[in-house]
Amino acid sequence: RFLFAVLYYPFIQLNTRRITAMVDARNEKSLRFCKHVGFREEGVLREGTVDGADVVVMGMLRREVKWL
Repeated sequence: RFLFAVLYYPFIQLNTRRITAMVDARNEKSLRFCKHVGFREEGVLREGTVDGADVVVMGMLRREVKWL
């Protein structure tokens, strides 16, 4: 139910085609969670944080969402 509610707003209410998550590359739990719910890795922003760590760009397309 939680994932449905979270994904309903951008994909159904706002009628967007995609959503993007930007995750600190050191945050393995967040990266695993994003992949688990259907995000795909799209790239890396090298030294993208204030302290110089990489940022992983994750994306999800509406047609890829399992819960809608």
